[in-house]
Amino acid sequence: MRERIKTVILILLVLSSLFMTAGLLFGQPSLETAEPPAYEQVSFGELRPIREQILPVLRLGEAEEWWQLQPWHEKYQEAWERLLWLCQYAREPHKELLPEQAEGQLLRVIFCTGVDLAWWVNNDSIKGLQIQELRWYAAEPQTIWLNTDSGHWLRASVPPLPHNWQQQLEQSFQQGWQLRPATEKDLPGLNPSEELLLPQNMPVLPVYTAVAEKLDKEKLLSSIFVNLALVRRIEERDGAEIYTDGLKGLRFFQQGALEYTVPENEPGLQPLALADVLRQGALYLQLMGGWPDKLYLKEIQAAEQLSANREHWHTYELHFQIVDKGWPLVSQLPAISLCFSDQGVIYYSRQIYYLDGIAAAAAPLVAPAQALQAVVDSLNVPAEEVALSGMEPVYYLVATDQEQVLARPAWLVQLAGGQTAVVDGHTGQFYSWLDKEGKFWI
Repeated sequence: MRERIKTVILILLVLSSLFMTAGLLFGQPSLETAEPPAYEQVSFGELRPIREQILPVLRLGEAEEWWQLQPWHEKYQEAWERLLWLCQYAREPHKELLPEQAEGQLLRVIFCTGVDLAWWVNNDSIKGLQIQELRWYAAEPQTIWLNTDSGHWLRASVPPLPHNWQQQLEQSFQQGWQLRPATEKDLPGLNPSEELLLPQNMPVLPVYTAVAEKLDKEKLLSSIFVNLALVRRIEERDGAEIYTDGLKGLRFFQQGALEYTVPENEPGLQPLALADVLRQGALYLQLMGGWPDKLYLKEIQAAEQLSANREHWHTYELHFQIVDKGWPLVSQLPAISLCFSDQGVIYYSRQIYYLDGIAAAAAPLVAPAQALQAVVDSLNVPAEEVALSGMEPVYYLVATDQEQVLARPAWLVQLAGGQTAVVDGHTGQFYSWLDKEGKFWI
């Protein structure tokens, strides 16, 4: 009887073994068809479309009176849509010399780099052209002029303007900055060009305290690192925290700044078109902190492609600035700097501040001549040797001894060589040169 029981058990073991072996061979999907592990896609806000990323400066005026609209001004979008009507119906542009002088109002649309107007309008006549500037003269209302990134001017005709088009455009510009051309009286020792515009009335601005942006650290880590179990945390003596998986590193500073580096993504292997650069930049911002409403793209830089500098081929930088209460906020570094290639992000830094409470009463800015003199004294050269390209009022972020950040009114003085200086707007004291070089797009 005992032998029969052993035989039955042995038979059952053999059958179960055969069944399990068959299951291993035929019951499991192959590795090629197995679904990969699912990870949560973490993002910050909506993806910014191209048509909302790179917007031009709009100027309207003549002789001594000009109005300027920036993307953050109240009626900017209304004016921009009226100007796009000109582009929508422009016909067959052809090369022609720009008029040297024209009576009446002049409208200028100035981009920071050559763009394709097809991003905003559907017009095959101008599609594919890289436009740096658009002009419209009131003396020739049915003509627009397009300046390509190669420096050539193209003339295109447009249909008769809609009823009250010019009057409504002028009303939109009333919400912008009122400017005038600089004179030798404003800037003694210089012979300013007509391109250099100054405020019609000197701004009266207070000093503000500034508060840093607060980001969700855990969400940011989950967005950058797929598996947090493989990430090491390192605490530095100054309080900064570094998170790294050996290939990329994310550093959080105590004052709220962050820095992200991935050295292996440089150099790039393929060049990117401007549209792809903008799309990639918006995508990276969406994944690494988001694109706040007060953040604006300021400039684009492409690395120069030299045979002796192959490690920097095909890399692109985007610099962003914050604008609060209608004024740009400036610091030693841009609010956001993003450098990447077709391989991915190489370097990313983010330090965003916003204006908070008033720290000192409003006062008018010092005269442009005083601000320029402070820059000249810093250079230790005669004023006539300084090539000035622009001056504008801004807020400059300054850290105090009490570990507080103040936003002080300032003059941003831009030289033709690409250098930019900051001068205190209330005292005329020279602050510093900004940490950046001249930018270019290839």
